[in-house]
Amino acid sequence: MPETIRHATKQDIQLIEQFLQRAVVGKTNVKEAIDRFIIMENDRGELLATISFQPCGEDALLRSLVMSSDATQQGIIHLFSAMVEFIHSKNMRDIYLVTSTGSAIPFFKLFHFAEVESNDVAVDIKEKIKVEGSPTGDIFYYMKYSV
Repeated sequence: MPETIRHATKQDIQLIEQFLQRAVVGKTNVKEAIDRFIIMENDRGELLATISFQPCGEDALLRSLVMSSDATQQGIIHLFSAMVEFIHSKNMRDIYLVTSTGSAIPFFKLFHFAEVESNDVAVDIKEKIKVEGSPTGDIFYYMKYSV
């Protein structure tokens, strides 16, 4: 089953919202951010994975990374590569991600993200995280990739 990686369009909004809702992802304004989403779909047009970013000053914060169990390792690699290229084309300096799942750290290290301490996180990123917070009081792990 071949996978297609592409930029999302306005026609994908409802599909992405449903996909994120099934994955129980926090509130994401897909409509507002649709031009920053990249999706992976199978040959039947079914969503296999999504990823997005939020501009924060000169940096980017990865958002809405959701993968179905049908997404292949090769497809995820291409999805990440497409997002890094996309962010680079926007002249962003660094890419950050925040996770509350420590077990996800080795996965992100495969994509050359490095753990960083909270005091090494760009101010704009920290402000965005502080505003959104964690309703469950989770511990955050910060990771960074330099474009």
